[in-house]
Amino acid sequence: MSQTLPLSASNPNLNILFTQKTLDTEIDIDLPHAEFIFGLHPQGAFGPKELMGHVAVLHAGDRMVLGKGYHRLYGRVLSAAGALPDRLSLVGVDTSTVAPGAADALNAAPGLHIFGQRPPLFADFFTEGLAMPVTLKRKRYQLQVRAQWVAMDVTEP
Repeated sequence: MSQTLPLSASNPNLNILFTQKTLDTEIDIDLPHAEFIFGLHPQGAFGPKELMGHVAVLHAGDRMVLGKGYHRLYGRVLSAAGALPDRLSLVGVDTSTVAPGAADALNAAPGLHIFGQRPPLFADFFTEGLAMPVTLKRKRYQLQVRAQWVAMDVTEP
């Protein structure tokens, strides 16, 4: 449960290079993956913050629609061998809802309609015609923070 629906972000070890040139500062932070931002921590300090890694679903009538975490859910399905219930994934329920009138953008695929007789399954989005093969290049990620000390003239009103 702590891996599929974390209640708080973890604090991974990060390699940080801090350089000061006179009053200017450069910080390069090597990241283990792309899901980080440079943000404000609860204690008031700025720094790298890992985003929550979970899958969220939305209510759509009497069904649920995947809201975020497609790549996490796909990774879970690929890594879990066997059939149900071994391949189940824990998800968080988003309090937003998808109304039938607002769902038209989700119904673009021919033959699939989230409020119809044949709602799409997760597997439908990995079939030919609804998905395309993509060659991904291996990447590494880094937060680059630049702070510049600037003296500005004050203009009186």
